Amino acid sequence: MSLHDFSMFQSQFRGLSPHVRLVLLHPNFFPQLPLLAELNATSLYVPLRGKSMGRDGILMQVAAALGDQKVETISDIFLDEADRALDADLLAAVHELLALYSSARVIVLLRVLPKLFTQDAGLMAISAMLPHSTEHMLWNYADATSGKVLEVRALGPGRVQVEGRNVSDWDGHLPRNLFFYFVDRGTVTRNEIFETFWPDMKTNEATNVFHVTKRKINELMGTDVTIYDSGFYRIAPQMNVQYDVMLFEQLMTRAAASAPEDAYTIYEQAVGLYRGDYLGMAPMPWIQRRASHLQALVVEALIQLSKLNILRNEIARALASALRAFGVMPHREDVALQAMQMSAQQGHKEQAQRIFSVLRHALHQRGMSPSDQVMTTARTLGLA
Repeated sequence: MSLHDFSMFQSQFRGLSPHVRLVLLHPNFFPQLPLLAELNATSLYVPLRGKSMGRDGILMQVAAALGDQKVETISDIFLDEADRALDADLLAAVHELLALYSSARVIVLLRVLPKLFTQDAGLMAISAMLPHSTEHMLWNYADATSGKVLEVRALGPGRVQVEGRNVSDWDGHLPRNLFFYFVDRGTVTRNEIFETFWPDMKTNEATNVFHVTKRKINELMGTDVTIYDSGFYRIAPQMNVQYDVMLFEQLMTRAAASAPEDAYTIYEQAVGLYRGDYLGMAPMPWIQRRASHLQALVVEALIQLSKLNILRNEIARALASALRAFGVMPHREDVALQAMQMSAQQGHKEQAQRIFSVLRHALHQRGMSPSDQVMTTARTLGLA
């Protein structure tokens, strides 16, 4: 979470409309640091303790935190670790607190959004989810017009959320991988699916496995994920899919066509979405091909950020970007050269030596040796 994300939260929090009485911290946002800046003498901070707490237990802890303060002096009640409470009891406690503390807002910190909250239309009418930003994959679940939201994160090990709730029990790798394939491709023929997943299986057998797997995916998502139309499987129109890979690629396209100052911010947003190799680069050819393409894109973003930071005389940040780029693709000689030279210039000779060693090992695994330019640079820097 970057400083930009902190400022985004604080800006949205401080600009809340007076009618907002309930603030839900986005489950995909890590709020501790920006929240501390919002605490003041009229705030009531309640780190909830215990397991499977009921309504009365929550209200008792709030009352204990209040102590001798008067109810009417409290402007904000922060309920931290609200996941410790049962959903129905948390909802009941929030309603009670809003009634008892009629001049205060209730701010709820949780890791999973309780479905009961979004189903309470009256509560949602006075609620806000912060921070929210489509460009940061932080969807506003308090917006009743958003429809059924499916958040898909494939940059990293892979994570899927339906209406803010994690999908975790996939019943094997096949439904999970096929789901990500559908989302990533968007439109695909049955033959393409069969060639990707069951190239050695007879068509009738592959058809049976495919339909069983597709039915399992639909059960997990609570709706039909795809439709079949004119020979193609497509993502169903009722699905509001928020996909980090699509957003990442859109940001990269925008950055390439933007002025340097604008590009800097866009590249930062893109890099912030990249939480790791595509689906952890699982051992499937289509995943590995996709991962390699996305690796090249994020390395390009990091190289550009490094160059822009040099122009800003932000040398430490420039080096950090170069090192991260090298960590993504340690066999790229151009990236290694930049990281080696900058490390040496900043007096980090041991770090430069490690970069050179890792590069040689990465190239050796590909049956290659460092180029003459790399070896000349390494000798000049006293690394070889």
